[in-house]
Amino acid sequence: MAALFGQGIKQVDEIIEATKEGMVKKLKGGFVEDAEKIREILALSLDVYKESIFQDAAKEGILKKMKFGYVNTAEKIGTIVGVPLDLYKQPEFQVAAKDGILNNLGYGRIDDAEKTRTITGLSQDIYKQPGFQTAAKEGVVQKLKYGHIDDAEKTRIVTGLSKEVYKQPEFQAAAKEGIVQKMKFSHMDEAKKITEITGVS
Repeated sequence: MAALFGQGIKQVDEIIEATKEGMVKKLKGGFVEDAEKIREILALSLDVYKESIFQDAAKEGILKKMKFGYVNTAEKIGTIVGVPLDLYKQPEFQVAAKDGILNNLGYGRIDDAEKTRTITGLSQDIYKQPGFQTAAKEGVVQKLKYGHIDDAEKTRIVTGLSKEVYKQPEFQAAAKEGIVQKMKFSHMDEAKKITEITGVS
């Protein structure tokens, strides 16, 4: 504090309140690292996060991050601010989690999808729902295009997609793209693996 504002300057109420306002804004946006930088510069105790304004702001930030699939950031906010774990069982967080899972599945980020599902206590049966099956297929296609066959297979298996899905035209086309990508860099074993698993002809 002294280093920032000059020697002998005390932490007056106005400065502390302004600092808290800045931290709340950062937390609401899900930017917990920025909130932490502000807290550390002003030498505020971690206990400050126990105040209701910070707990509420953290919940808002977690919801935003979780909705778009940023589960690691959401978890980090909860850990630093000390949000109770049963928060994730609340209806609005369950809805945000489902949105986040759909987002992650669509990009083939199965690990993040699974982490979100586990943290929020959602059943694996959620993947059987039509919207999640569609997102999973999109994710498999995305991974195939770049030749990431292990990720494609993990997504398929975890979400319960049949191996027959690889016979569909869009999957065959994506697999061919992936094979080309691997062959460009002389990754012949991986190209062969894609061929064997997807049955590309």
